[in-house]
Amino acid sequence: AGLVAFRLSATVSGSWANSVWTWHGLDWTFQPEFAGYLLIVIPGTIVGDLLGRWEKFESKPELVATGFLTIVVALVVFYLRLNAMLVVVVASIPILIGFRRGWPSPILRWSFVWLVLGCLLEPYEGGIKKDPYTMSYLFATAGLAGYGLVAMAHLPERATNLLASLGHNPLLAYEAVSNLVPGIWALVFAPFIGDWATGTAAGLGIAVAKTAILVVIVSAFSRARITMRV
Repeated sequence: AGLVAFRLSATVSGSWANSVWTWHGLDWTFQPEFAGYLLIVIPGTIVGDLLGRWEKFESKPELVATGFLTIVVALVVFYLRLNAMLVVVVASIPILIGFRRGWPSPILRWSFVWLVLGCLLEPYEGGIKKDPYTMSYLFATAGLAGYGLVAMAHLPERATNLLASLGHNPLLAYEAVSNLVPGIWALVFAPFIGDWATGTAAGLGIAVAKTAILVVIVSAFSRARITMRV
């Protein structure tokens, strides 16, 4: 449905085409722009089905390294508006490694397809962006999520168990990022840091520290079987 709306808006010019995609004549029944989220829901359903069939995860450092490398390169390329084909080149590395060693991951192959589509669509709709979302954003984030999932699944067992405990409490993690972590940082750590924490290196260090705090909080609540539900 999202692709149909995209094709329609591409073939009809002027403000009328835009009004088709953003039509709100019957808000309580259907809003056309929400159909675009199918480009995330459908890949997520496919990956979930493949993940359910995955019987055993083994530690594969090469998949971990190249999977996370793909995500970092994609972030840099999209942020600086560099040639998106650089992302495709890097993303093909774990695929080639998998075929060469005889364990090609179906999740990785699907993710590669979605990431390629995201890169090909990047020049359109004013470039990749989240608000309002573009087709490039939906496909690219779906592909990168798959790469991240495969990379984390092939970490050592202790690390995957920790990540699993975080995944059991996703809503708490979402809320903790906005409320608990900033509060703890402001009360416990910020007074000792002062004004020296400026620059790229300091900003990166603070981001890593806040992420570590988030991991500790969510993991502790999950292990205590305290979860947040809708």
